Amino acid sequence: MADEDGPKRSLGERALAAVEKAATILLPKLLSPVPTDSLIRFGGWLGRRLPNLSAKKRIEDNLDLVRPDMPREQRDAVIRDVGDNFTRVLIEYQRMKDVVARADRRTVSSGAEVVQAAIEGGKGAIFLTAHYGNWEICRLAARDLGMETGILYRAFNNDLFDEISFELIRMCGEPVLHKGRRGMAQLVRHVMAGGAITVLIDQRNTGAPMIPFMGEPTETATALAELAVRTGAPMIPVRARRLEDGLSFDVKFEEPIPPGDPVEMMAEMNRRIEGWIDEDPGQWFWLHRRWKNRQRELAAEAAGD
Repeated sequence: MADEDGPKRSLGERALAAVEKAATILLPKLLSPVPTDSLIRFGGWLGRRLPNLSAKKRIEDNLDLVRPDMPREQRDAVIRDVGDNFTRVLIEYQRMKDVVARADRRTVSSGAEVVQAAIEGGKGAIFLTAHYGNWEICRLAARDLGMETGILYRAFNNDLFDEISFELIRMCGEPVLHKGRRGMAQLVRHVMAGGAITVLIDQRNTGAPMIPFMGEPTETATALAELAVRTGAPMIPVRARRLEDGLSFDVKFEEPIPPGDPVEMMAEMNRRIEGWIDEDPGQWFWLHRRWKNRQRELAAEAAGD
């Protein structure tokens, strides 16, 4: 028998959900006396020393595919850096109020004129970024320059965690839209009305065209490029790179991707992200199954030999 919200969950699944909800409520309260900077630094320290085994394997699998010649020492450094940055990002979300207030810790080193041109153009803007450094800093930097930007994100499975996260994400700009048909329709209306939106486009999008990324084809959505061509809104790559102190960020708004064929526009966006990763591979979340179909295809070929 199914619940109204979907299939009936097992006792173990319900217990896990209860633990997650309790942690979502209690952990922030328990950690509230700890200064934000100290907590972020501790998170980075912990993330470097407690790599999740399944996450480590996924990073290794991705590196095997697109960076097979990376030396072992550098691979280990990437794994440590991913854990460090991932944990810091989690804490920065939990302490978003403090992150928002510290404008001195986000420096736009290039591209401020790109944002200004978008403001003056009056056609809104589509900021494209990746799970690199901390993407919310990109939105805060755009707002610092005078352009409020919303975001499209995938809702978390834990309803309470998603509700809390929604309010934290709103601190960086509105509207905050959930991925899906409804969210995409809202995004289109927002941009057509002259609004700005930020979208992370470095995850696999089932059924989308196969476009090269780091030398291997992967499903890459073209809807945002089509929207940019349709509306005249500039499609602006932006990334926020975490600096050596672990607390500050360098933000770069790049030149807009020239309008044209949507597939080629997204291929160019993939190349931009490749450049960011080559600059500092440990800042990108190598945790996603970005090349899942390609890896399955190669595994099937190897099994057939």
